[in-house]
Amino acid sequence: MKGRIKKVLGLFALFIIASVSLFAAAPAINSKYGYFDIAWGSTLGQIKMKGYELSPMDEDIVASEQTLYKKPISIYTLSNKKDKFVVNTVLYFYDGKLFKVTEILNKSMASASKVAGRYGKFADAGIYQSKEDKNRYCDYTYTEDGYLSNASIWMQIAGDTVEVQFYDFSVLSKINRASQKLAGKATIADELYEIAGELLENTDKSKKISMAFVALTSDAQNKFVENYVTDALTQSVFETGNVRIIERANLEKILAEQKFQAGGLVDDNSAKAIGKIAGVDYVCYGDMKDIGDEITINARIVDVESGEVLAISRTTVEKDKYLRDYIVTQKKVEKERVQAEKKAVEEQLAKSKWEVTKNRNKSKGYTTYTFINRTDGNQFIFFGYDKYDDPRDSVVQVGFRWGSDDVAWKSTDWCKEIFVLTGDSGNVYKTIQTSGYAYWSFSTGWKANSYDSCDFMFAYHPKLNKKEVLNMFGSNNTLTVEIVYRDTLTKRFDTSMFWEVLAANGITKEEIFAAIDNEDL
Repeated sequence: MKGRIKKVLGLFALFIIASVSLFAAAPAINSKYGYFDIAWGSTLGQIKMKGYELSPMDEDIVASEQTLYKKPISIYTLSNKKDKFVVNTVLYFYDGKLFKVTEILNKSMASASKVAGRYGKFADAGIYQSKEDKNRYCDYTYTEDGYLSNASIWMQIAGDTVEVQFYDFSVLSKINRASQKLAGKATIADELYEIAGELLENTDKSKKISMAFVALTSDAQNKFVENYVTDALTQSVFETGNVRIIERANLEKILAEQKFQAGGLVDDNSAKAIGKIAGVDYVCYGDMKDIGDEITINARIVDVESGEVLAISRTTVEKDKYLRDYIVTQKKVEKERVQAEKKAVEEQLAKSKWEVTKNRNKSKGYTTYTFINRTDGNQFIFFGYDKYDDPRDSVVQVGFRWGSDDVAWKSTDWCKEIFVLTGDSGNVYKTIQTSGYAYWSFSTGWKANSYDSCDFMFAYHPKLNKKEVLNMFGSNNTLTVEIVYRDTLTKRFDTSMFWEVLAANGITKEEIFAAIDNEDL
């Protein structure tokens, strides 16, 4: 007999290691199979008070089983059998509470019809015949991923006997979680089982309650992680038993139909309102923080009827393999996206028509930047920037250079030329009448004070709205400049990538505009 019991225990051990718990709630034994007048979770003392005589199982067998569990188990054989068909009955206790019963029936019961007559009609009880073994029956159900999601009964007809195992799947799931964690395969849902119990501690135990879950929010606003952790908490609460969960997809649909805005942070009042719209007893909501390899979860339960907060629980869990793999993949995807964007910008910059010259004057503490955009002739538009270490001293200049073959440089009329600027849309952006000229040196900036010390001379206006002209450079791919001289002369410039070229040289739009504001002062 001990050999047979060891076989049963071995099968159970294999079952534990192979299974992964999802959503299931185990009924009391007598509610489905009419076997005992005791319920799952009964203690040894409670069972003895009902008149059952129990004897401890051999210590060696218990010790061999104990290695599978985090908490103590105990195994007892039933001395006063239920009826003449029972050869042996074994009761299993996890953490002091009944979670499994095994019984061996004699050969007179070794047929499917007789077993079905004893435990109820198979179809009605959700029991089906195994495809692998025609003499094996169970009510196991599995997820789409192939993981076990429910197990209440398992039967094997073998020669002269029938072996039957009953399970409280909520406890079986808990045991399995412990096994998965020891094997390094635990999910976040496995880790959240205890907090699930804390959240439900003050709920109504006299009935099957209904509950809605609002997605946990986070500072990172990573919807995938938020939804994954919320689903894990939902799963853990469901597995505690006696809870009906409204699917979040259905919840969101109901809220949308009622035009209820559930986005952003949820408080006690809005949680109560959500619960009333959804027609549930309780609402669970909260927030989470993604901190490296761990996630800190703050969750609370609100009684919809009273608005009272029944429980507040906080825990920190390690990210499971699925989430870690997802994050690694997302980081890889993001890195590839950033690299692709950077490469695209670099390729565009390489094609940019903006020529950049940079010189540093260490003694005076500033760097001169010159940005020139040329045409096929001797004309160009121009942006110069003396960037001082003290930004309050920085100077910005914008201008237009028309070669001597087009404009009589020595003419006094040159200082009064009119430039008409037209952008991509074809509309005139601005008409500028210059009132002077200036020298610019690549090394010393626009402060060059003589023709001999400058690299070129450009037309400018001291009161020119530099911000507006710079915005024209930055917001148009093409800028047409028309000079009204004795004859009209038009030149078109490829101004694309202006701000990107500046950024590539460490210059921001904000600092340029700040320098212009300082000049105006």
